[in-house]
Amino acid sequence: MASSAVGAQIEITDGDVLGAIEAGVKLGVGAIQIYLGDKAKSTLGAKYPISDADKRRIKELISTHGIKLYIHAILMLNFAHPMAGSAGRPPPHPHKYQWALDNIIYDMTTGAEIGAVGSVIHMPATVEQYTKQEAIQNMADNVAAILERTPATQ
Repeated sequence: MASSAVGAQIEITDGDVLGAIEAGVKLGVGAIQIYLGDKAKSTLGAKYPISDADKRRIKELISTHGIKLYIHAILMLNFAHPMAGSAGRPPPHPHKYQWALDNIIYDMTTGAEIGAVGSVIHMPATVEQYTKQEAIQNMADNVAAILERTPATQ
């Protein structure tokens, strides 16, 4: 079992998600952060396939070794935009940001299947068209809407 909460972001080679987790186990880390696909491409086709057997093995490894697994969302997400709508308010551009919503929902659903405890989404560095408060509210609204649409988080 890992003796500390110190962890690492582990790069995935040749789409081998299980291999990345096994590398973390060998390092003795207490936490692992991974991408479930290309970190810059927005298409779900750029995600790494994970077999059901590998999903079960990943879940077993992180449980056995006390590792906290986090899924890092793609870097292109900008949740400062009002993408998903909120509290009875429809999204302003229902199809414009669907790729972003689909991407993070995939990460969270797959993450739940392999035992991840959370997802990492960065607040963008520049949000010039919004005030700081608007950007924060948009991010909160987007996260709430995504949680509502992600059965794995229920």
